[in-house]
Amino acid sequence: MSTISIADILELPVQERIRLVELIWDSVAALPEAVEISPALKVELEARLAEFEANPEAGYSWDQVKSHLNDGSWRTCLKFSARALREICEAQEWYELQNPGLGEEFIAAMELQLKRLEQAPLLYSEVIPNVRRALLPRFP
Repeated sequence: MSTISIADILELPVQERIRLVELIWDSVAALPEAVEISPALKVELEARLAEFEANPEAGYSWDQVKSHLNDGSWRTCLKFSARALREICEAQEWYELQNPGLGEEFIAAMELQLKRLEQAPLLYSEVIPNVRRALLPRFP
């Protein structure tokens, strides 16, 4: 296997660098159990879970999240906190600024992953009790 330097990668055209990042991220997303959870992320996930368990009705459905992005009508029983809604909206906006249309692709990828999660939640690794993680292919 030949090696390539960071300098060589940075010389690639932007579209090729984006494709390289997508391929690398897909290889990471394919093995989510291999991605360690930092202590800070574990604390954050536990706080989110406690917030949800204290008031499960306070969350947002995927419909509500998506309507904040583009008036979609997809229905699910998944709930999102206000913090998650903000993060999803910020991510969609950031991807859209990087490349027009990429924000819509992010939402489509998220919707597909959420459908998978809803259909077979036990396929996803439990990172703390009652919290599962499903990484999005292509979107770090």
